Amino acid sequence: MMYNLIACVNKHGLLGQENDLYASSSKELHYFSQVTRGHYISKQNIVVMGYNTWVSLPHKPLKDRYNIVITKNHKHEIEDTCYLDSLEKVFPYIETMKDNFGEIFIIGGASIYEQCLLKYPEQLDKMYITEINDEWSGNEQSKYFHYGSVLSQMSVIKERSELIDTRIYDPNDNKYIVKKFKENFKVYQNNELINNDEYQYLNLMNSIMNYGLPVEGRNGLVMSSFGEKMIFNLERFPLLTTKKMGYKTILRELLWFIKGSTDNQELVDKGVHIWSGNASKEFLESRGLDYEEGDLGPIYGFQWRHFGANYHGKHGSYVECGYDQLKWLIQEIKENPSSRRLILSAWNPAFLDLMALPPCHILSQFYVNQQEGTLSCQLYQRSGDMFLGVPFNIASYAFLTYILCKLTGYKPGRFHHVIGDAHVYKEHYQAVIEQYKRVPKMFPTLTISDDLQDIDTITEDMFSIEGYESYSPIKAPMKV
Repeated sequence: MMYNLIACVNKHGLLGQENDLYASSSKELHYFSQVTRGHYISKQNIVVMGYNTWVSLPHKPLKDRYNIVITKNHKHEIEDTCYLDSLEKVFPYIETMKDNFGEIFIIGGASIYEQCLLKYPEQLDKMYITEINDEWSGNEQSKYFHYGSVLSQMSVIKERSELIDTRIYDPNDNKYIVKKFKENFKVYQNNELINNDEYQYLNLMNSIMNYGLPVEGRNGLVMSSFGEKMIFNLERFPLLTTKKMGYKTILRELLWFIKGSTDNQELVDKGVHIWSGNASKEFLESRGLDYEEGDLGPIYGFQWRHFGANYHGKHGSYVECGYDQLKWLIQEIKENPSSRRLILSAWNPAFLDLMALPPCHILSQFYVNQQEGTLSCQLYQRSGDMFLGVPFNIASYAFLTYILCKLTGYKPGRFHHVIGDAHVYKEHYQAVIEQYKRVPKMFPTLTISDDLQDIDTITEDMFSIEGYESYSPIKAPMKV
């Protein structure tokens, strides 16, 4: 069971002056509350503290968190509070009810911090450290948090600095004064638990927001950057954790593609509405298409399974019509794994005007590493909505790669994602900023049943996602 530490110290690791903690400043208290409450929808986080820290709280218990107090003698009946007589009992106790709670935070004091680092260093996930630029080295009564011993196994994943007014003790005048100090906020994470793959996505969005080119496009103002690339290791399934992802929605859309369907109603019947804006009669007419509502034309799946076939509506029969790229690809991976022509294309220029929306993710190429026994995918995406669309695309093509691996006997390798026009919509700015503040969790794992033997008999119940932990969803308008 993993836990986090959160502390506010000065340059010498001092937790406070006299009886006043550095963490008592209003900004630090706000930061502490924001971090320890977290972003869970229905689960409280757990805060663990010693008795002196408990006594120092102006209001007990800490609201919207489950409080665990380590004390041998002092017990009170307070809601959302538990009393245990030693740190050794904390983790076994939490284990019995872990499904009901979110993250665990150790919040002090000095002896509890030290016990955690001494006895449970391998279970430390993250440290949230605020360092006050104060030089006072303390006295005999001072309490310190010496966290430097674990930094060799950790990396800084977030940091920022700002000037604040902090109330401190002036030993020369024997009184408290308010003084402006620089505060450095750093988040450290266990090197073995850092999700670098998700960080590259967050950092790319942040870079586009700050350094992209402002462009007034077809459906609004964006910040745009050209020719971006991300690489995801498929040992774990790349389902973003910094916002909750509806992976069943992603899978259902992919299976709809694989079927070759162009009927949006099939998605709606499964609770998937991501194509509904493009399937409306109004939108179709704006494209000059006289289709029945819900008919999306010869888009992705149609090109995958019936490339070149004449299109005559969503209800048409296309059995053995056109070229089945997907079946050819599966056979080619099996029979000619060294081929440099393992390509699946959704871009068919002759049919673009018949599509409700020309494809954004247009071409994928697959690569077999016969030494490793792995199959990798590289996707070229001409246009990528970084906040809403790209996370779907990452997971969708990861699903597809896993499926092809299952059918051809290879292990998943890497997913290379190349984006032509990578952009962030103006309407998504605040959502991106909120997501960027979150610290990624580890990706989940994907298992596909051995029942999957043929691409035409694939079903949703053959897929199992395990270990998916995420923050709450972040809503933003979808641009059609």
